Amino acid sequence: MGRQRRFFLVTDLSEATSIDLKARDHVSWNFQTEWFHGAIYIGAGLMQRAVATSMSFFHSLMGQATRPQHFVSTENEARALIDEERSLMDR
Repeated sequence: MGRQRRFFLVTDLSEATSIDLKARDHVSWNFQTEWFHGAIYIGAGLMQRAVATSMSFFHSLMGQATRPQHFVSTENEARALIDEERSLMDR
């Protein structure tokens, strides 16, 4: 899908208590930043924010491209953020 058109990656973490190590590693090594405009995390706790931020920092240290990350509390905030980001792209 990302090869045809870039999109926003939205992940609802509001009920997640942890991030599965295998899943995190899979995303870390198979994530292709050119597929995405950015990542939006809904309801991320402190540890989840730290993991997401550190993964992005690690990728930047490795010389890999990164995309903006946003943390919001609700789905409505995520939708509003996507609308705002899209309007900026149209300029």
